[in-house]
Amino acid sequence: AKQNATTVLSVRTGRLRASIAGTVEDGEGGNLSIILRAGPPDGGAVPYARIHEEGGTIRPKSGRFLKIPVGPALTGAGVARGGRQSGLHFIPRGTGGLLADAEGRIWFALKTSVTIPARPYLRPAIEAVQPRLIERLQRIVVDGVA
Repeated sequence: AKQNATTVLSVRTGRLRASIAGTVEDGEGGNLSIILRAGPPDGGAVPYARIHEEGGTIRPKSGRFLKIPVGPALTGAGVARGGRQSGLHFIPRGTGGLLADAEGRIWFALKTSVTIPARPYLRPAIEAVQPRLIERLQRIVVDGVA
C-alpha cells in the first residue's frame, strides 16, 4: 500500500504514505479482521486519504467557491503557500473564476466543485497479498507453523 501511494499518487509531503498501517483485530464469532488504513481509526490525520482511494466530488463547505491555489500561490513542491494574498481581483470564468494580481498573474482558480477520480492504493495492495495471507494464516492456525 505504501508503494502504491508513491506510484499511483503524486507525493508532495509523504504524509499519506507514512500514515498507512495494518492491524489484526478479533472479529465477531471468533473471526479475525485484517484492517489496512491510512491514518488513525478516526480518520483525522489525513483527511484526503478516502477521496484518493474512492474518488468523489468536493464542494465548498462555506462560501460559493473552492479556492484552488495555482502558479505563484504554490511552492516548488506544489503545496499551497501560507498567508493571505492581498490586492487580488476577480476574473469571471464560466461558473467560477480566477483571482489575479495587478500584473495579471493568476493565483487562484475558483470552482463550484471538483471531481477527483478514484486512484486506489489500499485495495490493490490487499487484493495482491490476500491469497498468500489466507494460506499463511491457515498454516498458522491449523498446523501451528509460522
